[in-house]
Amino acid sequence: MNVTAAAAFAQADTFVPEEETGLKNGTNWPFRLTTKGVEWRDDRGDAPEWRWLCGKLEVIGDTRDIDGENWGRLLAVEDRDGKRHEFPVAAAELHRQSGEVISQLASFGLDISTGVQNRNRVLNYLITAQPKKRLRNVSQIGWAGDVYVLPTESYGENHGERVLFQSPSVNLDNPYRRQGTLEEWKREIGEKCVGNSRLALAVSCAFAGPLIGPLGGEGGGVHLRGGSSIGKSTAMELAGSVWGGGGIRGFSNSWRSTDNALEATAVSHSDALLCLDEIGEADPRTVGATAYMLANGIAKGRATRSGGARKIPTWRVLFLSTGEISLADKMAEDGRGRRAMAGQSVRVIDIAADAGAGLGAFENLHGEADGDVFSRKLVAATKRYYGEPAHVFLERLVSDRDGAVANVRSLTEPLADGMVPAGADGQVRRVAQRFALIGGAGELAREFGILPWPEGEAAKSASICFNDWMRARGGHGAAELREGIAQVRHFLEREGSSRFECWDGEMRVQQRAGFYRVGDDKAREYFILPECWQREVTAGFDARAIAGEMVARGLMKFDSGGKAPKIRIPAIGKPTRVYHILPQIFDGDE
Repeated sequence: MNVTAAAAFAQADTFVPEEETGLKNGTNWPFRLTTKGVEWRDDRGDAPEWRWLCGKLEVIGDTRDIDGENWGRLLAVEDRDGKRHEFPVAAAELHRQSGEVISQLASFGLDISTGVQNRNRVLNYLITAQPKKRLRNVSQIGWAGDVYVLPTESYGENHGERVLFQSPSVNLDNPYRRQGTLEEWKREIGEKCVGNSRLALAVSCAFAGPLIGPLGGEGGGVHLRGGSSIGKSTAMELAGSVWGGGGIRGFSNSWRSTDNALEATAVSHSDALLCLDEIGEADPRTVGATAYMLANGIAKGRATRSGGARKIPTWRVLFLSTGEISLADKMAEDGRGRRAMAGQSVRVIDIAADAGAGLGAFENLHGEADGDVFSRKLVAATKRYYGEPAHVFLERLVSDRDGAVANVRSLTEPLADGMVPAGADGQVRRVAQRFALIGGAGELAREFGILPWPEGEAAKSASICFNDWMRARGGHGAAELREGIAQVRHFLEREGSSRFECWDGEMRVQQRAGFYRVGDDKAREYFILPECWQREVTAGFDARAIAGEMVARGLMKFDSGGKAPKIRIPAIGKPTRVYHILPQIFDGDE
């Protein structure tokens, strides 16, 4: 239930009685709210005189968090157009940043008497008012128990008590704006996703964020990778339009931010959708750790000025990212030989934005002349219609959360099982579960009447994208083993002619890594010395596990005891334990 509506301002020409204002102040309180606004009592003359102080400004109630701390006030302002604005402010800000509070009230359209004394009187009015109402506040958006909270509204109630968002800062930028109707969004944006797997996946991502917590899922990201002007940013614009827009970047944010800034951004998108455009702008030295941080949902620990530990921000977020290169390629730009770990590739799923239909990220242009026209019309539509789908989704979700969660679970479990091949590695199953969550969220939004798609469209798009991801990955085995074997192959390709001596030792090499022997078919076998195998060839991986996997794939020989064999090499003259690599290593990864 949307609970943003509040009672209208009391209308009176004299001091407003307690039962009308909701204030417990006695008649000696030097302020009153009238049809003209707030007035203050001037006692400096022979008789008290009421003077105008500011426009209609109401103190609705006191707010405090679940621990009975972080008190604040919920204010309401009526602007010059007669529109009501609610404004929660922390009590600490009324004292610490009083000028910012006055500025924020003015930005809402509140007329305030000039002069420092009158501004101080406005603050005195806000601080000394004694409202009857009590409200519960939270410091970040998303789920607070069974209530879902956004910056300007909340859905549901906590034991009959209203819950609202109260930012530590009075200058919070609110990206969750709304414009246009749901029907307009469905017609101009939603319908155009049908038959387009990347667009449908991105829009379904937008509905998955509020389901992560109730389903007990894990955060993470989906990264759409591809060349310029193929439609990946269009997919992100469509997903962002589900939640909001209106600014220069719409609902999107940039990878080009400090760790602190991205932490704050993640907190402000918890249980929602976080859009990060162009990973190429990120710092290659920190992008891997940042991606890990966003997926894991916890900020770095930091100390206060006094040396104590600060409260560590946490969040749950499913983020959508774009870029011309992958996370792994961005990390490699660091120049220090860093690579993306398997855990990072599972948390940030890399998908080719090109859908393979010769139309970039699109497969169905819905009658438009080409992909460029189709993309420009979609992006233009996101500037006119945004925000309403998420709000309708939250209203429906909160009205029967348990039923909705059970419904999604019944969709996602068989969907994930159908995606995962027999014998697949656990990493593959985790990624399948992410795709299944996204597909299930899209199907739920369809059942709620938000997505104008045929039944199964979201699930089908999720399956298509998962299969494309697995093909690009190179199979359903463990990523570390596949990448480790690729590193062995790369070492031999790079060093095979410079660091390996001929079997009979006719020619010496510098920094010898081992030996090679040419067979009857002219193919080379390599024999790598143990220290080089562990310190260089398999650096960063489990050397024993890589060797075992290579033996299993027929790329390496072990002795009967399951170890690297001892072989008599003419150049050395005695049996030496070596890793015997077969020519099949160059046949490519399976």
